[in-house]
Amino acid sequence: MSSPTRQSIIETAKSKGFFVKLKPDGTDLYDKNLVFTSGAFSASPVYVSKETGISSVSGEINYLKVAVKPDAFVASLVNPARGIEESINRQSKTNRHHSSNYVGFPCGIPGKHEPYGKCYEVQDLNAFSILLAGLAGSTS
Repeated sequence: MSSPTRQSIIETAKSKGFFVKLKPDGTDLYDKNLVFTSGAFSASPVYVSKETGISSVSGEINYLKVAVKPDAFVASLVNPARGIEESINRQSKTNRHHSSNYVGFPCGIPGKHEPYGKCYEVQDLNAFSILLAGLAGSTS
């Protein structure tokens, strides 16, 4: 992910009341994900992949993979016309994505020892903004 892309994602999230979590030294909490929290959406941290959907050449957004706790996934926010889709895992053919980064997410899937979340696939920053507004309970 390029630095300008990262900054655009952070600014978009901030405009909807979501703030990036950083290490004490100011670096991202994880190498592969940006993590956001919001007082308006306390059900789950929001993880944005810094790899999946990001061009390996330019570092720009092809799409964003956005993860939340499974019980915090709001199916009514899925709206392909607005650029928000459910992200289906290629292996399991379900919306279940595992990552050791998903701290506080449930485990308990037989054979998997990593937490899992449900994900949205958003086509651009506008769709990301709409998703975050929806998660926070806003209308936008």
